[in-house]
Amino acid sequence: MNVRCESKCIGGKINIDNSGGRSPTLYVLTLSQNNTGSVIMTIDVDEQTAEVSKLYTNEASAVWSHRKGVRPLDEPVCGYTGSKCPANVFFENIGWFITAIGLIIFTILGAVLAFVYLCYAKQQEVERQNALWQIPFKSMQAITRKNRGEQSMRSISSVPSTVSSTRSSTLSDVGETRNYTFFQLQNDVELERVAAKKYSVRPIFDSKMCANMRQVTLLTTALNSVETRYCCLN
Repeated sequence: MNVRCESKCIGGKINIDNSGGRSPTLYVLTLSQNNTGSVIMTIDVDEQTAEVSKLYTNEASAVWSHRKGVRPLDEPVCGYTGSKCPANVFFENIGWFITAIGLIIFTILGAVLAFVYLCYAKQQEVERQNALWQIPFKSMQAITRKNRGEQSMRSISSVPSTVSSTRSSTLSDVGETRNYTFFQLQNDVELERVAAKKYSVRPIFDSKMCANMRQVTLLTTALNSVETRYCCLN
C-alpha cells in the first residue's frame, strides 16, 4: 500500500504522492531590469493537478519589464492562421493592378516613341528643305561659249558659291568671268542653267543661317519666282 510522504534532501523538500510518484515544485525565474535573477512564481504539481502561486504584485514591472511593461497577446492579431485580418488589396485585385501597370508602361512607351518620331520627322524635314538650296558641286555641268574653244575653268570645289538659276539662253554665250562661272543643273523637270558666284572666303553656315536660307527658299517657291538661289558648300 502506497502512502503520501515528505522528506528533505540536499536539493530541498521532496513530496511523494499516493502512487509513489514525485510531486515536484516548479520555480519560474526571470531577469529583472538590472539583469538579476528572481523567482516570480511557483507551481506545485500533485498528480494531475497543479497549484500556481504568484510571488509578485506588479506584473508589468516583474514579468514584462524588458517589453516596456506590455504583455504579449495570447493570440496574434490575424489569428494563428491569418484568417482574422482582411485580405491584401493588392493580391485580391492583382489582375487589375497588372493591367493598369501595363497600360501605364505602354502609355509612357508610346509617348517616348511619338517624341522620337517627331524629332526624326522634324530632322528629315529640315534635311529636305536644306536639299532645296544646297547642291553638290559634282551635280553641275560647265557651260562653254558657242563657237569658241573650251576655256579653262578654275575649280571652285574648295570654296562655297552662291548659285542663281535662270532659264535665259544668253548664258551659253558667256564664259567664265572673274566672279561668276556658268553651269547647267538638272532639276526635276528640265536642265536648268545657273550662274555661280565665286567667293574668296568660305562663309560659315550655322544653324541660324541655314534656317534663313530655308525660309528664303520656301518664300521663293511660294511666290513661284523665276530666279532660284542655291548654295554649293563643297
